[in-house]
Amino acid sequence: MTDLVGGATLDVAPYGPQAVVADLLPHDEELRGISGLISSRAHADTLWAISDTATQLFAIQLRGGGVDVRSTRVRGVDRFDWADLAWFEEDGDAFLMIADVGTNRPASTARTRDGAQVGELHVVAEPRPGDKKVKVLRTITFTLPCEPIRDLEAVAVDSARREILLVEKRAAVKRLLVLDLDQDHHEPTPEDWAEVSLPDLHVHEQQPATSPSAVLYQTSWRRNPTALDVLGRRAVLLTNRHAYVYERDVGASWAKAFATAPLQLQIPFTLELPGRAPQTLPKGASPVLPQREAVCFDRGSASVFVASEQRGAAEAWLVRFDRR
Repeated sequence: MTDLVGGATLDVAPYGPQAVVADLLPHDEELRGISGLISSRAHADTLWAISDTATQLFAIQLRGGGVDVRSTRVRGVDRFDWADLAWFEEDGDAFLMIADVGTNRPASTARTRDGAQVGELHVVAEPRPGDKKVKVLRTITFTLPCEPIRDLEAVAVDSARREILLVEKRAAVKRLLVLDLDQDHHEPTPEDWAEVSLPDLHVHEQQPATSPSAVLYQTSWRRNPTALDVLGRRAVLLTNRHAYVYERDVGASWAKAFATAPLQLQIPFTLELPGRAPQTLPKGASPVLPQREAVCFDRGSASVFVASEQRGAAEAWLVRFDRR
């Protein structure tokens, strides 16, 4: 069963079924807190990840039926709340953007400029897997909207259009903000935000939460965007329930693309949340991905990868949905 837009069911995205790639936890315990994921366009079969518990980049190299994981320390920056990771190209060189835009500590003044909370987007040259360290080359800042009510966790970069895309997480009506990649500081106005056509939920998914452990999968929490990736004219937006694929027409803006109904990439329910009692969820549910925080296309968009923040859990799963 798919979600709804304007009372009409969404078409299902041509990806699936879910396939487990690996449990990342045996490779590095920091990957329990994975919060961002991106595929390398420079290194084959390589994903980059960040955790909201470490000032490091993690190279996840896909090796047949398993993975190798290597870490690279990021120098020249403090970590506040790393929420997503993006890739972009400039003059033939590859870069990663670390989005320190989350609101884990909304009362803190550690990330303010002239009294206003700002988001920080740290740019590093894409390292080689196994490099010991990498230095921040540039930090782009922008004024955050009405923290902590809205929050941001979903960030992507369109290299060709020189644009940074951000989607709100907690706002009742989700909005998209597009920033100029070539500007060092932005002060967005309300007019700069565009509404995202994120689906309504079916009636059976709109019931009040019956216990704290069900909160991520009840009411409006299921619609909270947690990650974003862009590849060419296609974007994938992850939420606490499913992922949604948007397509941008030639010559159209991303604001227009996100205003249209997406395709739904269906992600199975989870049976358990970390450290909490098992939940009663639909028959045939999958026991992975309790808190979906990271998504990316592979470099040819033949697959979509999803990872989950699973602090306190015995596993840290990376899964894949192949294009049919």
